[in-house]
Amino acid sequence: MTKCGLTGGTSQQLKIDYQVTPTIRVAGIPISPKISNSANFDCPVSGLSDLMGGGASGLLPSGVPSGV
Repeated sequence: MTKCGLTGGTSQQLKIDYQVTPTIRVAGIPISPKISNSANFDCPVSGLSDLMGGGASGLLPSGVPSGV
C-alpha cells in the first residue's frame, strides 16, 4: 500500500521477482532448468485513493441511495 501512494507517499513501480523450474524429459531423463527474472509495473490501484477519500458512498453504483 505504501508503494501505491495510499498512505500519503508518492506512487512507485512494483517489482516482482519470480523463479520457475519446469521439468522436461529428454530420453526419459528429467531436466529441470531454473528460470528467474523480475518484472516492473505501475501500481494497478492508482485511483483507489480517490475512491477511499469519498468514503463508502464511492463504492456504490450511481442511483443507489447511500442510506440503504
